[in-house]
Amino acid sequence: MTLTDGSTCQIVTATYYKRGRQKRRCYRIEETGGLVRLSKASLAGSELLSSAKGEASPVLAEFLAGQGG
Repeated sequence: MTLTDGSTCQIVTATYYKRGRQKRRCYRIEETGGLVRLSKASLAGSELLSSAKGEASPVLAEFLAGQGG
């Protein structure tokens, strides 16, 4: 996927960061280790890797389950 700064990434891992008392969802870019926030629209067409299923990526798993695949 292409990010707003023009860079691209292949693999992201769902994670969280704390902002005050709230936990906010974000994604870690595996290639660089950087953190990004992604909309559901930007995840369209993504593939859930079997190694990422489970607690590590419940949000992406839920999203992809809703896509029928």
